[in-house]
Amino acid sequence: MILIEEKVWELLPSMNRARKLCSAAFVDGKLYVIGGVGSNREVLTCGEEYDFERRSWRVIDNMAEGFMINAESLGPTAPPAAVVNNELYAAAYHSYTENNVIKYDKRNNRWMTLGKLPEGSHSGLTPGIGFKACGDKLIFAVGNEWALYPFGAVKLYSWVPNEQPPVWNLIARHPSGTAVFNFAVMSC
Repeated sequence: MILIEEKVWELLPSMNRARKLCSAAFVDGKLYVIGGVGSNREVLTCGEEYDFERRSWRVIDNMAEGFMINAESLGPTAPPAAVVNNELYAAAYHSYTENNVIKYDKRNNRWMTLGKLPEGSHSGLTPGIGFKACGDKLIFAVGNEWALYPFGAVKLYSWVPNEQPPVWNLIARHPSGTAVFNFAVMSC
């Protein structure tokens, strides 16, 4: 479903492939749904693009190739995605050593590694992350670093994507006893 200009919810046509644990984002005025797990529990390497003018979905083969992560508690899942300046990024936290920001190359239909996520973002030590866009910045939240802080903490970082590897700026740190499950950015 999607909220249209008349401020009512409208049911979209079904996608070509049923999926869950996927990511979604608006890019180029279209809705993209990336990766996920299919109805037979197979990891999907395709994405789909919804064209609002044609009112139809188009499969993008191999759009999620190398995109899916193995979340410890969920199994295969798509990492959170965000859009800055009409470019699609994701927070790919695969393991203790591979915690990267990746960017979708629309022309070549592949994901490129840009560099590392902030320190302490590996899924083994953090039960939650958040990844959103805010104006020209990517915002990354990491919660409850119990192994690093005895009482847990939520930290927020920002980075303005450019042609250089990410340099994350710590913008807030707050002691917390809860994990980051999801968060919203209210203003930039």
